[in-house]
Amino acid sequence: MIHTQGNSALNGAAVLLYYGSVVSSPALSAVTQPTCTTTTGSFTITNYNSALSYTITPAGATRNGAVVTAPAGSGPYSLTASNGTCSSGTVQSGTVNTQPSTSAPVISASNPTCAEPTGSIVVNYPIGGATYTLSPGNITSTTGSFSGLPAGSGPYAVTSTIDGCTSNASNAVSIGAAATGCAGPPDLRPLVSMGDVGFIKPSALSRSATLKLYNVGDPNSSASGAITIYIYPPNNNFSIALDASPGWNLAYDAGGNYYTLASSTTTIAYGTSSFEAINLTINAAPEVSKGKYNIQFEVGDTSGGETNNLNNTVSVEVTVSNM
Repeated sequence: MIHTQGNSALNGAAVLLYYGSVVSSPALSAVTQPTCTTTTGSFTITNYNSALSYTITPAGATRNGAVVTAPAGSGPYSLTASNGTCSSGTVQSGTVNTQPSTSAPVISASNPTCAEPTGSIVVNYPIGGATYTLSPGNITSTTGSFSGLPAGSGPYAVTSTIDGCTSNASNAVSIGAAATGCAGPPDLRPLVSMGDVGFIKPSALSRSATLKLYNVGDPNSSASGAITIYIYPPNNNFSIALDASPGWNLAYDAGGNYYTLASSTTTIAYGTSSFEAINLTINAAPEVSKGKYNIQFEVGDTSGGETNNLNNTVSVEVTVSNM
């Protein structure tokens, strides 16, 4: 109460003056941004006072106590606090970002072929740092490539996960049926022909021989690549020489007393008319004893791409006699 004696206008009346209290401006936290599974952001009035009223502009945000929630992709927001007719200064919040998301990948399939009997799926334009998941099967890949999928299987779809956000499923694709008309494996069969199998001591100790290789495997196959033939003479009194046969090489293993006949450039198609002929000379030493001897020819495993050990061996019998 203030006395106003001496003031003619107030005539000494007592006057009560009320002093309005100062309203502090709201203090705001940083925005908690939307996530893959949360479509809103939020911030907190850290000096919240329930006795005050708060005004938030523009429209769109809602307040529950000290927490203000706003939709993704909005803001910033302006806030004031008030107490009756007294208002604080205006403060501004941070911006609420758009909701993070991962785009659904686009995938394509490769069907089985004769060379590759299974199918595969790839993500077109994969993104670094993403983890891709193939379903069904729950198979994961960081490259976006999935191989070894059975012929005729599917449909398949792929999702992408980046920084914890998983996309919707991709387009669906299936693996086609197994390829048809594919060639099976070749199978090499040796055959030896000699015009004369008789060695006569002491002068007629060399005889010509022709080794023929036939492909008796799948009718659509060709034998190619590394082909190895092992030749086993009966003893050290017999030796083998290679005549004019381009593409073939002959080597002797003294420790095992056998020869290796090899080529890496020969292709043998299926059929009796497509054989490979290798010309050889078989020599007998003068000291060889009279009698009958077998010389064995054996096709090495996997030669020319064959996958079995059938039809791989043939022998030729020679005789040694005196004049």
